[in-house]
Amino acid sequence: MNQSRPVAVAVLGGGISGLAAAIAAAGAGLSCTLFEKEPKVGGLWGSAEKDGFIFDHGVHGLYPAGPKTEGTVKLLREIVGDAFVETNKNTKILFKDKLVTYPLQPGEFFTAYGPQGFWWAANLLGARLLTSIRGEARMRSFRDYVEGNFGDLLYRIYFEPYVKKVWGVDPAYLDLESVARRVKRIRLRSFLKQLAARGLGIPAAEHSYDGLQPMKIIYPKHGAQTVVDALQRKASAAGAVIATGTVVTGLSYRDGGYDIVVRGADEKEQRVRAETVISTLPLPDLLAMLFPDPSREVAEVIYSLKYRALRICNILLNCEHIFDAQWTYFQDDNFSFSRVNEYKNLSPFFCPPNTTSLSVEFNCDVGDHIWNLPEEELFSRVATELDQPIGQFREVGAKVRRHCIGSFSVRLSHGYPLMEIGTAKHLSRALTYVGQFPRIRTIGRQGRFGYVNGDECVAMGFAAVEELRKESGAG
Repeated sequence: MNQSRPVAVAVLGGGISGLAAAIAAAGAGLSCTLFEKEPKVGGLWGSAEKDGFIFDHGVHGLYPAGPKTEGTVKLLREIVGDAFVETNKNTKILFKDKLVTYPLQPGEFFTAYGPQGFWWAANLLGARLLTSIRGEARMRSFRDYVEGNFGDLLYRIYFEPYVKKVWGVDPAYLDLESVARRVKRIRLRSFLKQLAARGLGIPAAEHSYDGLQPMKIIYPKHGAQTVVDALQRKASAAGAVIATGTVVTGLSYRDGGYDIVVRGADEKEQRVRAETVISTLPLPDLLAMLFPDPSREVAEVIYSLKYRALRICNILLNCEHIFDAQWTYFQDDNFSFSRVNEYKNLSPFFCPPNTTSLSVEFNCDVGDHIWNLPEEELFSRVATELDQPIGQFREVGAKVRRHCIGSFSVRLSHGYPLMEIGTAKHLSRALTYVGQFPRIRTIGRQGRFGYVNGDECVAMGFAAVEELRKESGAG
């Protein structure tokens, strides 16, 4: 096994977090090598391209929602250049045979669902008032949170089926804190104003949720890959070495530094010596390398940190549009997929002229039926399920078959960290175990085992380098 020249910083993983860390390290004058197992950088922020069509690995926009993220978004725009479009989010959910605004707006209870919607709104209002009296101390699970903030009616008919589809577990077993970040409570004052305005036929603001991401989104107009490619160029220009097609197979701490074993495309292994390590690898993978012979307690933590996978069916179409929303959620069990993204509705540059595309997301587990389904069967499933009425749209499946000029799928094994009840305890222990080692940081969605946005991932990369420099006495 060959031994390479030592580096000051080794970055494990070439997603948006790792690239930000490489920029920060190299920019500070530190020798830095980034290792990425795929042929190109990107991770979840990557894109797939085919015949002039661009398909992101999920929706990855930027949200300048506060001072911290505003600074990060500004920095990204300086690095990437004029590569973004700013637009209002236009998202829909198919709920009770109607396409309505997502997140579901209280005012639409009246206009879309009539007396039935009034009953849901009354149930929600009662639940929120009761929660304001009782407090939230007794809440333990996603189910507790939703029933306390939206009522048991909307929980049963709206939240429960969708959450089971996305996460693959009963919502009663999902951790409270993990979902509270994604499912924000409705502000009661805004709720009542919106209901009154709708009832009187007066226009009302739709945004009525506490802490929700802003309705305006900044999106890479040529796909998320353009952002990570720009970050890669910035890192390389600063002096970082970007080693793609290189798998990290071992990591150990010895004599004040780290021995990293990597395997290249030629299947040959090489040992790299590093003073510090910044990892964006899935947290259980990092733990397994740091503890090759784990105790029962460490093994329990590694086993308990699970990820929900994602398989995306990308469809190329020679027609102008399928839906009018940027992305559409499918809530009930009649659809096995959870979301359809039509990127052309975000930016026309995702497709050649007079064409569009669909990116159909299936939440699954590695090795299950959806994960292993042959390509042609996956497309057939999508088209068949789209034959069902989708709000005002009819015969979508037939239109997709008629205009399809190609399809392919992408598999992402670590799409979302699965936060079941008790996982927070294991996560805390995992980070404590990593913290036993000097000059190492784990960052990003996979590395922190948390649902974080791209701008937050970039901020983590820069913060990790600054922390490590201070720890090493170089700050």
